[in-house]
Amino acid sequence: GGGESAPASFNRGTGLRGRLIEAARSFVRWCFEKDPVLKSAARRCSLGIAASEQSATRMRRLGFPKVCVMSAVGHVESDAHERDETIARTDKTLRFISVGRLLHWKGFHLGLAAFAKANLWDSEYMIVGDGPDRARLEALAKTLGIADRVKFTGALPRRAGLEQMQQADVLVHPSLHDSGGFVVLEAMDLKLPVICLDLGGPAVCVDRSNGFKIAAQTSEQAIEDIAEAMKKLANPDLRRQLGETGRRRGTEEFSWLAKAEQIDAEYSKILAGNQAAASDMSPVGRTSLLIQH
Repeated sequence: GGGESAPASFNRGTGLRGRLIEAARSFVRWCFEKDPVLKSAARRCSLGIAASEQSATRMRRLGFPKVCVMSAVGHVESDAHERDETIARTDKTLRFISVGRLLHWKGFHLGLAAFAKANLWDSEYMIVGDGPDRARLEALAKTLGIADRVKFTGALPRRAGLEQMQQADVLVHPSLHDSGGFVVLEAMDLKLPVICLDLGGPAVCVDRSNGFKIAAQTSEQAIEDIAEAMKKLANPDLRRQLGETGRRRGTEEFSWLAKAEQIDAEYSKILAGNQAAASDMSPVGRTSLLIQH
């Protein structure tokens, strides 16, 4: 992971501090990618495993002969398995939720702007977490005229955070460069459809079967498209359909057992290729190959 970057057109909404951090992050990564030792190691690898398509692209540029994309997070059965009838909601409010540290690159400012633009009747937005961007996000909610419908809970213990997610309808996770995004799998386990950007690790977990993966061309376009996705998810039948599919997909494709089988299959391919190469070598070359592996 780590090859994910926010498109330059998204820097405007992150504040001065966010822009400086992104510039420093890009510079440090650029320096490391010029390291000849790193490039040499990349060329000698049989396989590179990337956490996202963005990391895979950078790894190929470094010289990895083969790269596959695999989510950096795995499905773990949550403490709250599904919506228990004893805590079923009685209100009909459409509830969006974002969970995570309040940092500029989490993209929660995009979620707030989209929520204001969608202007859905009887809806609210809950933001679970704390961090240096909280004051800026609270000020944004006031500027957008939605402060009365946005609730900031602050940091919560994991169990309390899961309970908040149980009371929500849609996870909004417009992160700009998350390599993993474990909260997405937690949402899938709780049958919540997910809205994310087509960036980083969340984009590996989300497709049309369990949510909306929004193109990241400009911040204005992303806000518009997130708002449209919010409007579509006002339909409870669509939410139910995507939630059911998401839970099934999370269990089948992103469980640690499934990931172990995927890694084992990749190792088997490499070993089979090495054996085929060894059969064509001289005894000295075959011995050398065995020593290397």
